Amino acid sequence: MKPVATHVVDRRMAIGAGIAAATGLAWPRHQAMRRVIIQRGIAGGGVVQYDGGAASFSLFASSLAFEEGETGGAERVFVGTVTWADETVGETLVCTRVTNYENLNSEVGEARRIEGLMRAGDGGEYPFVMDVLNLDAPGAGTDTVTLMVGASAAFGEAATPIAETEFSYFAQGTIVSGDVQDIDLAIDVDTGDVSDPDAAP
Repeated sequence: MKPVATHVVDRRMAIGAGIAAATGLAWPRHQAMRRVIIQRGIAGGGVVQYDGGAASFSLFASSLAFEEGETGGAERVFVGTVTWADETVGETLVCTRVTNYENLNSEVGEARRIEGLMRAGDGGEYPFVMDVLNLDAPGAGTDTVTLMVGASAAFGEAATPIAETEFSYFAQGTIVSGDVQDIDLAIDVDTGDVSDPDAAP
């Protein structure tokens, strides 16, 4: 199997992807009037070392909502992509749809969860859950990734949509090269200003 090239997603690229996705979606008219988009996400890539092997990966996942959606319960939109190439077992997994992105509110570090569907090689689509724990500076060797696909993900009803499948993949390990970076932004569509959505006014 040919290796899949991966790279760390540049912060400006991630912001641009989020803005492009938001402006291209059909938001309800009352939300479109707000003109401030809250983007929360994660981006990165590299190599994960797990017991018995290693896998290269790249990811970008984000939730998008207009400002009033943060407290008013407006629907969020999820966008993203994940590629996971495990040469040890000869499996390449590619995300076809992101259905959820959330902050796990870990007491240690920054923990994020991505859920959705993945295609395994020439096979079908399977539910997946990816948990990323960002603990330290790039290259510190403390950030971890857990990926569950198919039966591994559906067993705990963590992935959406839930689906019965015989396919199962599980990997948990440390990022030994590369990095992941959280993206939490408030984007004023009219002015182009970007700020911290959690900063005090």
